[in-house]
Amino acid sequence: MISLHTLDTKTSGGAWYSDELDVTEDQFLEAVDMLTKNLCGSKYWNILGLDLKNEPHQCSWGGEAPDWQKGATLIGNRMLEGCPNWMAFVEGIASSGTITLGSRTSTYFDWWGGGLTKAGANPIEYDIENKLVWAPHYYNTGVYPAWYMYASGSVTASGAIENYVELDDETLRNNVEKTIDVMFGYLRETSPYAMVMGEFAGLYAKDKHPMLTTQRSTDYTIEVMVKAGYAGGYMWSLNPESAYQYNPADTLGHFTEGLLEDDWLTPNKTESGGRLSSSSSYQRTTEMKLTAADIDGSKPPERMKDYKGRIRTWPGLLLLLLLVVGAAVAITLHAIDTNEQMKVSSEDYENRLANKRKIKDGLDDDQVIISDDGQVGNPKKYPDMGCELPDYQSKDGQIFAVSKNGTEVPVGIKGVNWFGMETGLAIPFGLWENMDNGTSVYEIAAFLARNKFNSVRLPVCIKNILNDVAPDKSLINMNTNRAVNITSYVTTIQSIVKALGYRHITVMISLHTLDPKKSGGAWYSEALGVTEDDFLEAVGILTKNLCDSEYWNILGLDLKNEPADCSWGGATPDWQVGATKIGNHMLDGCPNWMAFVEGIAGSGTITLNGEENTYYDWWGAGMQNAGAYPIDLNIESKLVWSPHYYNTGVSPAWYLYGGGTQGEEGALGDYVELSDEDLKYNIEKTMDAMFGYLRESSSYAMVMGEFAGLYSKDKHPMLTTKRSTDFTIQIMIEKGYAGAYMWSLNPESAYQFNPADTYGHFTEGLLEDDWLTPNQVFMEGIGALDAIENLTLFPCFPQEIEE
Repeated sequence: MISLHTLDTKTSGGAWYSDELDVTEDQFLEAVDMLTKNLCGSKYWNILGLDLKNEPHQCSWGGEAPDWQKGATLIGNRMLEGCPNWMAFVEGIASSGTITLGSRTSTYFDWWGGGLTKAGANPIEYDIENKLVWAPHYYNTGVYPAWYMYASGSVTASGAIENYVELDDETLRNNVEKTIDVMFGYLRETSPYAMVMGEFAGLYAKDKHPMLTTQRSTDYTIEVMVKAGYAGGYMWSLNPESAYQYNPADTLGHFTEGLLEDDWLTPNKTESGGRLSSSSSYQRTTEMKLTAADIDGSKPPERMKDYKGRIRTWPGLLLLLLLVVGAAVAITLHAIDTNEQMKVSSEDYENRLANKRKIKDGLDDDQVIISDDGQVGNPKKYPDMGCELPDYQSKDGQIFAVSKNGTEVPVGIKGVNWFGMETGLAIPFGLWENMDNGTSVYEIAAFLARNKFNSVRLPVCIKNILNDVAPDKSLINMNTNRAVNITSYVTTIQSIVKALGYRHITVMISLHTLDPKKSGGAWYSEALGVTEDDFLEAVGILTKNLCDSEYWNILGLDLKNEPADCSWGGATPDWQVGATKIGNHMLDGCPNWMAFVEGIAGSGTITLNGEENTYYDWWGAGMQNAGAYPIDLNIESKLVWSPHYYNTGVSPAWYLYGGGTQGEEGALGDYVELSDEDLKYNIEKTMDAMFGYLRESSSYAMVMGEFAGLYSKDKHPMLTTKRSTDFTIQIMIEKGYAGAYMWSLNPESAYQFNPADTYGHFTEGLLEDDWLTPNQVFMEGIGALDAIENLTLFPCFPQEIEE
């Protein structure tokens, strides 16, 4: 569909002719003839027809000249004379009217090309039937913040709306629908001709409204079109150069966006909707239903209406001179005051944006980064910390950060697991900040630091490392995660590490899965296509790219998550052999790091309350043979024991109950809950049997790699699931563990039993589903880790300046 868009290459023209632009009506018709003569043939079978004039905003409809009813009739019939196969796409003019929305009756102004209010009473008639297509325009707030798109606010001289209040979904959708109907939509019912939107949309993914009013107004435009049976629509635009003036409503500027990114090679995939959640019916909770009121309904400045990044119309020279002379004194008197007001407004806006993505723990942040462009809590890059890479050591049952000058600082670990990078999506979850949920890496790091977490266990995937897989872009809002480089897998890890390092939070990288879909029960797998050499190569990639003072806060690697298919000191695959080999390979590449070693998944016998029974290790907990078959690394003080111990949400182990009947799916029917004393005793004894004995017989630190799980959602009458975690923490502190990483920060983490007799799918994390609200009960429970010995932020040892 060819749009007869502009009369002149610099100015559109508000009618189909213009003395000022030196285009007569005859010349316009001659141009139509040239198109029909050269294009009306089977060779160009796919031309639908012509949009007879783009946005004839200086015209009337059925009134004084230039009359677009007459013009569209004349041009359409001329086109049909030359090509009877084509259709005539007819836009509206730019008029005004009154509309009642809620309790308010006010004046509205058509979007240019949207004014078809009089087309029903003053119809267009062509010499050939069924050749008319209505092709109006309807834009969003990026072009102009129309009053009916907001609940309230004050319109400034520039057309921006200060102190704007956004509408809830229902009200915004209603206002979009009603204004569409009054401008042109009514023709869908009163006219037999097809309705195809000639232009709509505009800004979308870059919307900076806290509730995404610009984006939502386009979404609802589409909903209205589909619901009303429109024959289609042409979105504006493919081009990334297309520019808009308002983003958000109170900010006048120059904002560009198209369906393609600036390189013309990358699709613009909006971050909105990139949420992963267990609930598909999640509703935004930040809205307030409001009634449109108190916005001046005055007509927007002409240059604002005609913008959209294509043509900017300035006042004539005489008017400009008058404005300059008349305003000179006022400008002088108020320049400083206005500048200060703009500064305050900008700061307030940026603070509101930052507050929207802040995790709502009620605590203040004393390390806020304000970028040179005024953005709060969204750095373009993180500052160079100037820290040396410490020699991290495990000795005397503690973790030490050791500087080059020999200074040793013991640090206890209060840690979290933050998963996502080990999956095919290749990125930690939660970074998709949109109007519903999600946040940023900056805010996650700030939240952890405010709540005394000083380390993150970051699961990764071997194949993702080997192939340097770039993350799924739909799962990160790059507008609010500007410092995150998602070019590749390695750059993503580097960015996450630096963001956490700014808060003095360390990272322990867990070699978690061999394949994005399957973990693998050893460090190699023929079935998964990962050899031992592949695994060691992945370790080498990490040490090569991360063992540097820039990433001073990496503690080391968890050598393989839950090697459940391995023995310890026995048949192949032997985890004693594997952990030794992987650990030494890591130390060859990075002697500063530590090797975190998990257990296998074996079994044993234990006597509890006078009764001997068989128990099975939690995966990653089986270290019964580690004392007799030790791991010897080439550098001393580099081994950290890092077992796992879960609660009844993962499996209702018999020793966590006083009785019950095991079902086929593992559920425990007719379960009997234990007293606090008996439950804690059984947990302590099973922990000791699986791995805890090493705390006494070994000098290496013991740091739990995973524990907890379900907590606040426990449905046991006596809260056995929750108590299991509480007692696990108590025992770790009493036994002098060097720390622990709770599972998990992510609310998507799923468990199978709740309570013991019910098998299902139950999710919970330290954050609620919106990634913005702390799980308060879980936070309080994990807060018991604050009693870990030497819990503090990890030290930054300043680098010595060398000549």
